[in-house]
This record gives sequence, structure tokens and C-alpha cells, in this order.
Amino acid sequence: MNPIKGAAISLIGVGLQQLISLGGIILLARILSPEDFGIYALCFAIYLFFQSFLDFGLTPIYIKYPQVNKAINSSFLSINLFFGILVAISLLITGPVIVYYYEIELLYTLFGIQAISAICMSSSNQPFSQLLRNKKFYQTELISVGANAVALITAILLAISGLGAISLAIKHLSYCAIRLSGALFLSRAKYQLVSKSHLLKIKPYIKQAYHLTISRLITGVTGNIERLFVGKIFGEITLGHYERGLFVVDKPNTFRNAITTPAMTYIASMTQGGLNQAYQLLSLLILNVIGIPCLFFFLFGEELTLLILGSQWMEAGTYVVWLSFLGLSLIFKGLTNIMYINALQSKTLSRLYWLATVVIFVPLILGFFIYDITMVQFVIIYSIISLMYWFMTWSYTLFNHIENSRIAFRVIAYVSSLFILFIILSQLLQHWLSTEFYFMIAFNLLFSWFGALLVTGIIFKPEIRLQFKFVQDRINNKS
Repeated sequence: MNPIKGAAISLIGVGLQQLISLGGIILLARILSPEDFGIYALCFAIYLFFQSFLDFGLTPIYIKYPQVNKAINSSFLSINLFFGILVAISLLITGPVIVYYYEIELLYTLFGIQAISAICMSSSNQPFSQLLRNKKFYQTELISVGANAVALITAILLAISGLGAISLAIKHLSYCAIRLSGALFLSRAKYQLVSKSHLLKIKPYIKQAYHLTISRLITGVTGNIERLFVGKIFGEITLGHYERGLFVVDKPNTFRNAITTPAMTYIASMTQGGLNQAYQLLSLLILNVIGIPCLFFFLFGEELTLLILGSQWMEAGTYVVWLSFLGLSLIFKGLTNIMYINALQSKTLSRLYWLATVVIFVPLILGFFIYDITMVQFVIIYSIISLMYWFMTWSYTLFNHIENSRIAFRVIAYVSSLFILFIILSQLLQHWLSTEFYFMIAFNLLFSWFGALLVTGIIFKPEIRLQFKFVQDRINNKS
């Protein structure tokens, strides 16, 4: 299977998942209250903090591993399962502390459900990784789509029954359980008990996984701890609006992950010459197709949020406008990750994450406790600083991983020009087109998108031709 087919299958799978997710958003946002989402967000923020340990960074490391057998597979599974149990215990211990701090007894139940989810998710990681390594993208997407569908139906039925935030927790548990069952069945995985000697054989790779986990742990803190601050300072209802806003703007990044996950399986075996072009193409294609949709929400975030969530989520729409920049920063962060992980430079990546913690969160802490900033001001500061940091980090990474610095500079200039032109064209069209009708908004976005591509392509012809040639060659390749 060539890279285009693998990416196409992943995109179709993610597209189906997002359609299911969109249906869930539309229905659940009208059945449940912002407070229900806010209470669950407090529990899920802690879960996401510990989620870094659920596969201990082993999936990308396993894909990169030279040769695997039953013993190696069992070794990776053992480590996954160990951390899954550790996370479950940590959640059960943390639960009472969060309940005491926020005085919401329902969190006891939510943390218990999330603990079971952690074990199911960690157990599914290894058989799922085997499918990815073997380029069984059809099977992985089938599992994900099926798990999402079953989880959504379960959540809707429970929400109608009046279970509130519990229905959201069981939705996540259902997804993890179906993912585990599907991965075990389709991978036909066979495992055995392993000794310490087997675990020592993969020790060098475990060290890489350790640094990757530290990076993810920092992301878990910096990407979720603000939910705890928001919940305590502004209340569960505001947190519910904020959490739904984050959920909306993260959709483009989900599609980015759908492309980079299969891409990792191909670039893992490339030489430096091939990697130069692969990193260049990956950045161009991802930011062309996935990056611009993040800016949709900056331009029409309030209108799109009301369309998706309903009239009771007006406050979330205000946040979505600025959270669009946070969504774009996740795209740049994902592209940065793939270059460092493929080069087995997880330690350097973890340092960049530590620096991100300081650069992004020191201004926020000052804002919260000294300047008493409002919720909207917090969202603006958090989003813009995150985008600036990860854009500069991605630019720095390109120069380090592409031998020809001129090529790296042109990629950065191309992307910057494309984004700026898109915003300018869309803003100009807003003066001539009404935003009262959604088809007018869609026309504005599409016209601005293709217009920006056309104008940018005149200046950056080699980059445009490179992308078209790559796609055309892979489509024509029948192997």
C-alpha cells in the first residue's frame, strides 16, 4: 500500500469518525447542560494528564523497531499493561482529592469509570500498534469508526435517561472497550509471558519512549491544567463552554493525525535524502489542507459554533474564535513531533516541551493571580502565545532536519503567505457578502482558500508543483 492510499484510508476513517462525532455533538449538546460537560471536563482533565503513561510512548517506538517477534510484542504489551494499571490506581487515588477541592461528589463515580477506561485503553495499544506497523490502516479505521459509533449510541441513550455527566464517562469507557476487542480480534495477536531478559532487549528503545512520555506528560499538564483553573475560578458552566470550544477547534488536528500516523510507517525506513523531501512535503500538504480550516473558526467561529452546538452555547462561540489559533498551534506541534520522533531525538523534544511550559504558562499564571484577567482575555493570551511558540519551534525544527536551509525557508515563507492571504481575502469578502446565511459563509471560505492558493502558487511555483507531482505519482502507482 503506497502512502497516498494509506493516508486516504485514514482520512476517510477519520472523516466518518468526525461525522459520527458531529452527530454526537449536535445531539448531546442539546440533551446535556454546560454544567454536565463542565463536571466531566474536571475528571477528564486529570485522565488526560495521566494518559501520557497509557502507552508510555511505545506506539511510535514500536513502529520504528527493526524486527519484531512474539516475545518482542509481548514485552511491549507487558509495559503497556503495567502503566495502564498504574494510571488506574493513580486516578482512584486522585479522585477524592478533586472531590474535596471542588465539592462535587459525582466525581467519585466518574473517576471510577475512567480508571477502568485506562486499563482497556492501555491493553489495546499494542495490538493496535501491530496493525499500524503492518500498514493495516483499513482495519485500524474500522475499529475506530465502530468504537465511536457504539460509544455515541450508548451515551445518547444514557443522556436521555437522565444520567448527565455519567453518560459522557461511559461513552469514553465504551470506546476503549470496543477498541480493545476489535484490535485483539483483527490483529490475531498472540502473546506470552516474558522474562526480565526480554524486557532488557528493548531497553534502548524504552529510553527513547521515556523521553517521549515526558514530552507527552508536559503536554498533559500544559494542555489540561488550565481546565482545573477555569473550573475553580470561573465555575463549571464556564468550563463546560470552554471545553466544548476546545472540542470544536481540535477537529482539524484530528485529520492531521490521520495523515501523519500512516506517514510515520513510511518515513521510518527512509534515508536522509528521502527524509528531506518527506518533511518538506508533509509540512506543505498538512498546512495546505489541514492548517487553513483552523482559521475558519477565527473568521466565523461564533456562527459555526451556534450551528453545531445550538443557541445555549453562545459563550462557547466567543471562545472558539480565539481558540482557533490554539488549534493551529497543535498542527505545528504535531509536525514538530514527527521529525524528532523519527530521528529518535525524544530527549530534545522533551526539552522543547519544558520550554513551552515556561513560555506559555508563566504569562497565564501572572494573568490569573496578579492581573485578574477575564475568561476571554485568558483564551486570547493562551491561544496566541501557543501559536507563536509552536510556529517558531516548527520553523527551527525544519532548519535542523532539512539539509538545504533554502528549502526550509521557502516552506516557512509559503505557509505564512498562504495563511495571511486567506485571512485578508476572507475579511474583504465579508464586506460584500452577508453572513446571515451559511451558504454565503461556505462560499466565502472556499473562495478565499482557493484564491490564497492561486496567488501563493504564483510566487512559490516549485512548492506547488512538488505537491501535485507527489500526489499524482502515488495515485498512478499501482504497487
